[in-house]
This record gives sequence, structure tokens and C-alpha cells, in this order.
Amino acid sequence: MRIQVEKKAGNMWVANASIEIKAWDACNQEGLGTTVITNDEPGVNPNQQVAIETAIKSVINDKFEKVMFNFYKYITGWLKNGVTYQVYFHKILQYVEYNALMENLKSDSDFGKEMKMITESDFMKLECNYFSKPNEFLTKLMKNITAIKSLEKYKLEPKIIFGRQIHLIPSSILEEKTNFFKNINKY
Repeated sequence: MRIQVEKKAGNMWVANASIEIKAWDACNQEGLGTTVITNDEPGVNPNQQVAIETAIKSVINDKFEKVMFNFYKYITGWLKNGVTYQVYFHKILQYVEYNALMENLKSDSDFGKEMKMITESDFMKLECNYFSKPNEFLTKLMKNITAIKSLEKYKLEPKIIFGRQIHLIPSSILEEKTNFFKNINKY
């Protein structure tokens, strides 16, 4: 919050306030945007504190609908385009397999047609939209994965689920880590 206070003629205090509001989607840490709201009418009063309070109340009461407009615009995007999920595939998938999965998901009416693939050295990330019930997403995703024969060998397991981020890890990697810790305990 930023407040400017000035003493004017006649011992009157004039206060202007602006508030910067940042909105985040907690499920995927996506910044929804920043809005700055400022009062139209300054707070004017012989008492400095009252002038400041008046300016702040003016911003909140008169301008908060601008913040809500941005929020509703974001939610409306969800309704039109589906909710965006991020699925991480760790230490697996060749491009051909990944592409087959994307095509399989595109043919499913519950998934959006536009998908984005991001590759890193040790994982691939799929960003896709989903139109149906959020609690059914993982089940539908796993059905689409198991429908691709070349992916069966990985025996993917969802091991980290945070909001709309899901990390799929092959069971062989999980077994390796479990065996490693079992062997440590022997010493």
C-alpha cells in the first residue's frame, strides 16, 4: 500500500492511497496478475489520521470491483477452456511415446485440444486443460496412459500431487530408492 499525505491551506490534510494486489493460483503457482487500485477522491480532513483512513476506505469500497473483475475473468477462462493441469513425467518417455500420449489425450473430449510439452534433462512436463470434474482427472489421465502399450513398461505411479501438479514416477525408480534405503539400514 502506498499513501501520499500533504498538508494544504487551512490546516487540511489531503491523503491519496493506492493498493497493489497480486493474485496467485495456489494450485499451480501461476501468477494471475497484478492490479493497482487508487482512490478517485482524496481523503480530506483536518485530522491527518482521519484523512488517511478515508483515502484507504475509498480505495477499498470504490475500486475493489476491479480486482473481482480480474478474478471472474480468470474463472470464466476455466469454464470456457478447462482447468490447466501440469503433469510431470520423471526419467522416462521418449518423444514418440510422449507424442502418442498427447494425441491420445486430444482425442478424449474431457481434455483440451491445445497441449504444451516442455522437456528438461530429467523430466518432461505436459500442460493440458481438463473440462470434467477435477476429482476425476487423475483417473482419466491414467486410463489414457495405460491405453498406450509402450507406456505399460514404466508402471507409472502418481507420487507427488500438489493442487493441479501431478508427478508420475516409474515404479522401478521407486524400488531402487527403497532398496537403497534398506541397504543403508543394514550398517
